[in-house]
Amino acid sequence: MFLFGDSQFDNGNNNLLITKSKSNYRPYGIDYPDGPTGRFSNGRVIPDFLAQFLGFAKPISPFVTARDSHILRGVNYASGAAGILDETGVLSVINDISECK
Repeated sequence: MFLFGDSQFDNGNNNLLITKSKSNYRPYGIDYPDGPTGRFSNGRVIPDFLAQFLGFAKPISPFVTARDSHILRGVNYASGAAGILDETGVLSVINDISECK
């Protein structure tokens, strides 16, 4: 499963990006088992529910931490405050898509 989106799908990519849009501190993650993880939610986000529904044992890894065999399961490229125009974010969707080729 490969995911693209904004804060509703971001599960930690913004933690390592230069951006003002962060969610790796409280009150974010207060209902998530590991506490704040970079999800723009008090708990799980949409991809977490999708992965569970599709039978994945664990959530799909964020792009910034995806390594080795985790990439074979999928990668989450979503980033909070993402936009369709290059001017709206630090990384553009065009760059994300070109990295998937």
